[in-house]
Amino acid sequence: MNFLGMGAMEIIVIMVVALIIFGPDKLPEMGAQAGKVLRDFRNMTREMTGDFEESISDVRGAMDDMKSTVAEVQRDTRDLATSVTEITDSAAAEVRAGVKTVNSETAQAAAAAKPNLSATATATRPSPTKSLIPTSPQTQVTQQATSVAPPEAKKGAPALPSKKDPLADLGGFDEG
Repeated sequence: MNFLGMGAMEIIVIMVVALIIFGPDKLPEMGAQAGKVLRDFRNMTREMTGDFEESISDVRGAMDDMKSTVAEVQRDTRDLATSVTEITDSAAAEVRAGVKTVNSETAQAAAAAKPNLSATATATRPSPTKSLIPTSPQTQVTQQATSVAPPEAKKGAPALPSKKDPLADLGGFDEG
């Protein structure tokens, strides 16, 4: 018999020592108390084990739920990536077809316009004096103001100040 790592002889020695210390009257009472303590200890360990197992099963259930959610999100992401790839591939194919169509139409228009290009180029060439850019009334006034030449300065007449020579009216003081 092996109890808590002790053999039968060791248990007998402990019981004899307890009988000598406590006496024959108190020994059954002490055994009952030891049995009660041992029973309470086992009940507590059973409860704690049950609580731990319940907590572990709750955690495992939550992990299983999370795993299924992650798998569902991965599946949805794969499906979405596949559909996006299909949409972009079809859009790219449509764009390529449109570019080919525009290129062929441009080539046809260029081939059709090539013989007439030299005749229309001379007929529609703008004159260098006219501007092709439409002008507003404000820019027309500015153009007129810049196109008017300043009056010729007469010899001996005092020079008029301008932005180019703001000290022109002081020229008379040098002669003096």
